[in-house]
Amino acid sequence: MSGLSIIIISTFSILVLSAAINDLLRFQISNVIPISLSILFFISVILIGWDLQSAFYNFLTAIVVLFVCFIFFNIGFFGGGDAKLISAICIWSGLEGLYEFILIMALIGGILAIILMGFRKIDIPPNLRNIAWIKQLHEAKKQVPYGIAIATSALATFHQFPIFEYIININLIS
Repeated sequence: MSGLSIIIISTFSILVLSAAINDLLRFQISNVIPISLSILFFISVILIGWDLQSAFYNFLTAIVVLFVCFIFFNIGFFGGGDAKLISAICIWSGLEGLYEFILIMALIGGILAIILMGFRKIDIPPNLRNIAWIKQLHEAKKQVPYGIAIATSALATFHQFPIFEYIININLIS
């Protein structure tokens, strides 16, 4: 794999992982992460010479997903950071990778919610209650750090996103 491919894949992975960690620790996903993911996408398209029409369709997919996520945010289904992160990942997935990404995200999110429901019903030891993020996670009765599910799904499915398939195939041909 070329150095450029490694940099793109690593940067994507680091940004997605940092969103999950931030959400776990603070129930917040910084706007810097989805913005950086989007900028990285456009820079990657230019650097690897990916088809501009495909990039445009991926962008349209992300815009539609952002609109749907905005509706879900307004009805309280999930947070604004989650909505922006999902949309930023969808600029990478395009329509071709969207379905699997969303399905895996929903399954992992459901499992995460069930685990958190159980965790919040148990009495945690005092030494764990003194750790701020564990205390916050335990006491937040209705919040779920859904960035974990989003990030896990993105990392589990990104190899099937058209742009990453292109990056991988270019390196196999070279």
